Amino acid sequence: APWEIRAELVETFEDVRFRQLGRRLIFLEAPMALEKQLRDQLKQWLEYRRHGREGLAVGRTMPGTLAEL
Repeated sequence: APWEIRAELVETFEDVRFRQLGRRLIFLEAPMALEKQLRDQLKQWLEYRRHGREGLAVGRTMPGTLAEL
């Protein structure tokens, strides 16, 4: 299905975790298929995920994981 249809379909998921995962997958593959407000929220999520935010450390990274091993 086209990305725009997928974006509409994801919004019908009852399970919040699946809805979040679907939104993130669409955001990474075809961000313009999402509404601007949602796209902006996901940009912020990705920024926090990559760089952390005040009071919170960055999420687990591949280099950090390999260093621990």
